[in-house]
Amino acid sequence: MGTKILVQTNTDIACGAASPKTVLGYKAPTGVAARVLRYGVSFDGTSSTDARATIDFQKKPSSAGTATDISTEIAAVSGLTTSLGSAFQNYSAEPASDASTRIVRPHRMAPTGPFETLAGIDLGPAEQIGLRVYGASGKTCRAWMEVELG
Repeated sequence: MGTKILVQTNTDIACGAASPKTVLGYKAPTGVAARVLRYGVSFDGTSSTDARATIDFQKKPSSAGTATDISTEIAAVSGLTTSLGSAFQNYSAEPASDASTRIVRPHRMAPTGPFETLAGIDLGPAEQIGLRVYGASGKTCRAWMEVELG
């Protein structure tokens, strides 16, 4: 079993309205493969009639985008604590897409509370993935990913 880490936002992030907003990103360490085991998103919504949010992952963007680096806040859940990769939150410029970029695990939900599910998304060494939320205008969220290295 490899090292398990937890990557999470450290503040409320405004959700995207009509276009995707990357709220949390992770980049695997150089020379080390990774797997997103599970993830979760919690919202500040209070009613099941609130506009539905779309949640998905953007895998292998062609550019990194611009975001706040939160790599020092990666928490080792088990195993070694070196070469944990990089983490980012609250993108002000979205990562770009090209022919190799993939959108995976899209789903919709009412932004009324916590949501958690399995992911099973493999990342190659130094590969980047971003958790995106949109369609929940006026709401904020927090997000996390549990990642296994090696």
